[in-house]
Amino acid sequence: MTIDRVEDLGGERFYHLTYPNREVKAGLNSHLLRELVQSGQATRQQMRIYKALEQADPEQLQQALAALFAAIPHDWYRQNQLACYEGYYASIVYCCLAALGLNVIAEDVTNQGRVDLTVKLAEKIFIIEFKVLEGKRESGRALAQIKARKYWRKYATGEFQVMLIGIEFDKSERNIVHFEWEAV
Repeated sequence: MTIDRVEDLGGERFYHLTYPNREVKAGLNSHLLRELVQSGQATRQQMRIYKALEQADPEQLQQALAALFAAIPHDWYRQNQLACYEGYYASIVYCCLAALGLNVIAEDVTNQGRVDLTVKLAEKIFIIEFKVLEGKRESGRALAQIKARKYWRKYATGEFQVMLIGIEFDKSERNIVHFEWEAV
């Protein structure tokens, strides 16, 4: 990491860090992902995820992400509420995509709110929203939010193919229970 800027606030000094280059960002996130998943599956699933995005193949993307989450050790969920938090799932997907060297924007700001993750790959933009469901009867909320808030408009310039992805998790299953993909 490298120091991006330094702030002095009330006698305290705060250092804002950033990645010095793309290789360091990818390497750090790759290491974090291996630690998060603790399985040899991480690299294999990353390759599947990259190909699925590159080929705009939602079925392969869903399967690869589900396999990635299935590889996370059960012990990690003991005596904590990780499975209840959208940010937990988003962080794992972020690490996976950033480790691939992709341009990933977390909490991408628009005039209507924040996109959980925006991914840029060549001429494609993927707008991704995550939700943790209380029950399966609530499914469809993630994609509905993207559409209702028109998050995709920020990238509707004609130079990119824009894909909307809603991914929903169940906290007891700790995996994807609803996955929707739509091209704009």
